[in-house]
Amino acid sequence: MNLLGVSKFCQVHEFIGDMFGQKVQFKVTSVTGHIYIADFTPEYQDWRLVNPLSLFEATTIKKETNAEVKLFSRGIIILNFRYLEQNN
Repeated sequence: MNLLGVSKFCQVHEFIGDMFGQKVQFKVTSVTGHIYIADFTPEYQDWRLVNPLSLFEATTIKKETNAEVKLFSRGIIILNFRYLEQNN
């Protein structure tokens, strides 16, 4: 069964499968988005001049890995699963 998610591109899919030898009902969706990295501000860029201990309290920034290419992250998220029968 396919359900619409928040985005028409990220539908929720339901299926029956096996997990640890037991029958399970899964609900799965996907995620998409820009790939970002965490980096240090410019004053911490030259690691030859920076005390490594200062990095623990240094300011970080979030930026796109390559804004020109517009790379996208894709992945799968298991929303939930439920055992259909108990094996003792």
